[in-house]
Amino acid sequence: VIDGRNALGAVVCNLAMETALRLAKEHGVGVVAARNSNHFGAAGYWANQALSAGMIGLSFTNTAPFAAATGGCTRAVGTNPLCCFAPAAGGIVDTLGLRHALPSATSLVLKLQATRSSSTWRRRWCRWARWR
Repeated sequence: VIDGRNALGAVVCNLAMETALRLAKEHGVGVVAARNSNHFGAAGYWANQALSAGMIGLSFTNTAPFAAATGGCTRAVGTNPLCCFAPAAGGIVDTLGLRHALPSATSLVLKLQATRSSSTWRRRWCRWARWR
């Protein structure tokens, strides 16, 4: 576990990926978690580091609750990215980059509605969340 001590996410993730790749070369698998960090950029960038080393790369993070779950009116889910890159036979690269569609969509609506007054935002957000 790497304690980022509130550092830039890219700096912390770079150390985490270097550590994970070193562990994977030594032991066959390298799993590293980072905490107390910030936004780490594109998840694919970090997973691609493992792919470039001929390994499977997984990269994901959590976020603070940012959007209401379906039918809800309070923040309960984040826009948590997940990325997986894996080398394939013949040098062809299979990539899987997933981002939860609903939280991504709700985060956009939430950002647009956040400019409204609190009571107006809550009424509109609850109506939108129930409609979804």
